[in-house]
Amino acid sequence: MIQRIDFVQDAARNTAEWHEVLAVVGELVDHLDDVVVAASIAEANRPGQSSGTVQAIFLEEATRLGFRDERKGLFASYSSSALRPDYFRPV
Repeated sequence: MIQRIDFVQDAARNTAEWHEVLAVVGELVDHLDDVVVAASIAEANRPGQSSGTVQAIFLEEATRLGFRDERKGLFASYSSSALRPDYFRPV
């Protein structure tokens, strides 16, 4: 079972973007919390396995929700500019 805790700055609490984030994360958590999906992730998430094996389990759902994978350059203005998230979704 997934434990979800939401953090939001007061200034963003009533914005359309925050409500969009809540809707998307709700759908993603529901998907990841599905018994079959959770069991597949548990089986794939073993030492020595590729992270791609785990990602493949939820890639279709993440794509449906608007996520993109392995985007480069998102943190170009940060001191750690080479950061690259596995998935991201613009809002």
